[in-house]
Amino acid sequence: MNQSFVSSPNVEKPKAAVSRWSKATVCAAKQEREAYEVIVQSGKLVYRQNGAFVDTSEGIKWMFVLSTSRSLYVGQKKRGMFQHSSFVAGAATIAAGRIVARDGLLKVRHT
Repeated sequence: MNQSFVSSPNVEKPKAAVSRWSKATVCAAKQEREAYEVIVQSGKLVYRQNGAFVDTSEGIKWMFVLSTSRSLYVGQKKRGMFQHSSFVAGAATIAAGRIVARDGLLKVRHT
């Protein structure tokens, strides 16, 4: 027998963990996003806005996102507040992950 579930609009449903999580995450607006945009200049990762080399701190998790428009963003991960999706306001990405760089040079992290 085929059964279907009908939802009652008067019954409050518990919020999914994803829903609660997404409301806590900050999404960077276009102007805020510009501070995290990185370009490659003479083989080094450089913040477009101020020309500073990307230099990730020890003991702090850093992340990157490559947007579908091929813009690269790098910033500190802040658990529950600033995630990979924050760079692109939840939009699709080409790639995302952790990054380690010193004086603009990408480093390989051995685990």
